[in-house]
Amino acid sequence: LEGLMQKAVLLVAAVFIIAAIVALFFARSIVSPIERLTVASHAIARGDFHAAIDIKAKNEVGALSTAFKQMQEGLVQRDRKLEQARMELIQSEKLSALGRMSAGITHELKNPLAGIIGFAQLGQRVLAEDHQVTRYLKLIEKEGKRTKEIIDSLLKFARKEDVKFEKIALNKVAE
Repeated sequence: LEGLMQKAVLLVAAVFIIAAIVALFFARSIVSPIERLTVASHAIARGDFHAAIDIKAKNEVGALSTAFKQMQEGLVQRDRKLEQARMELIQSEKLSALGRMSAGITHELKNPLAGIIGFAQLGQRVLAEDHQVTRYLKLIEKEGKRTKEIIDSLLKFARKEDVKFEKIALNKVAE
């Protein structure tokens, strides 16, 4: 009876050890993928949207891994779109600054140009029509006015224009 008891105890111990090993194996097969998902989620939280998620289980953990990968791909696409929008915003700000600078430059050019045109007109009044310099003064005035029109067009283009439509009585305008 004592020998039988020892064999039973050994058998129970062996079964318990085998059950513990099997339970540890199954627990590890569940916990390990979850730990990898946890590590990947921390990496994604830090901004590393390319963290590897390579879990190929066919259970709930595998379904969770698949959903996690889809979320990761969505975040990568949103991050790309956000970066593209940021680059477009930077470009837009550069163009806006260039427009403001151009408007300032054209405004500064208008003042001396008005003086040049004015002096050309004054010179034409002072000199005789057949004087050889008068021809050059007329050319200076003509090209100065042409340049002024170009500058005015640039300023008009740079300014924001609010167009407001309203009803008018054409008869009153014609009168």
